[in-house]
Amino acid sequence: MNSCPYYATRRSIQSADVITMPYNLLIQSGARESLGIDLKDSIVVVDEAHNLIDSLNSCYSTLVTFEQLEEGLLDLKAYVSKYRIKLSPQNLLSLRNLTTIVGNFLKYLKGRRSKMNIGDEEEEKQETQNEGFSIVNFLRITNSSQINLFELSSFLQRSKLSQKLIGIGSERRKKSFEASASSERKMKSFPQHLSSFHFIQPFLESLTNSNENGKVIVQDNKMFKVCIYFTLFVDDSLIVCHPSILLNF
Repeated sequence: MNSCPYYATRRSIQSADVITMPYNLLIQSGARESLGIDLKDSIVVVDEAHNLIDSLNSCYSTLVTFEQLEEGLLDLKAYVSKYRIKLSPQNLLSLRNLTTIVGNFLKYLKGRRSKMNIGDEEEEKQETQNEGFSIVNFLRITNSSQINLFELSSFLQRSKLSQKLIGIGSERRKKSFEASASSERKMKSFPQHLSSFHFIQPFLESLTNSNENGKVIVQDNKMFKVCIYFTLFVDDSLIVCHPSILLNF
């Protein structure tokens, strides 16, 4: 028939009276927009609603590791070095701000690692340690409060920098990791089809949330696997009391 059921279904959304979808498509505005779904004047029925809070937290939580930040900083420097002459002053400024904020996060995490100051034998025994901050406090302790995250988020989306860094990062790692066995293991552990900013960009965008809507958790776990993640605070009363949503527990 030379037809595609997927695209046929997408075209029929506008004329449908009832639409069924998984949680992740319902609660992410970007997914709804891509499908042409507008919740205005709609009645939303949520089945198995006891899973809704976890789904919201999962969709809107982001994580970035020490290794990804390290790779991101190196990728940014390599990109600017290669294309400096072709970059507009505004784009160059945005890239410098990105380099600054990623460098600030790394400096903070390195400071936490040095304070732990444990040897190889003690390293295995080190238990996971979590410390939570509001968004404002996290930006303050990393000396990043002066950077406009909304402008950086807009730049990242507009420039599609994450995709552009895939080739840059892959080329740089191949040149840098040829000799060392430990570096080879590191190169293999990093996804070759993704750039470092595939992980960094969502985290930076999470920091544009309202200060009351989330928390930044810095985690130091075994073997110095340091990471930062943002988790969204979801008030279940805001969901249950919404007049246009019916919940089935």
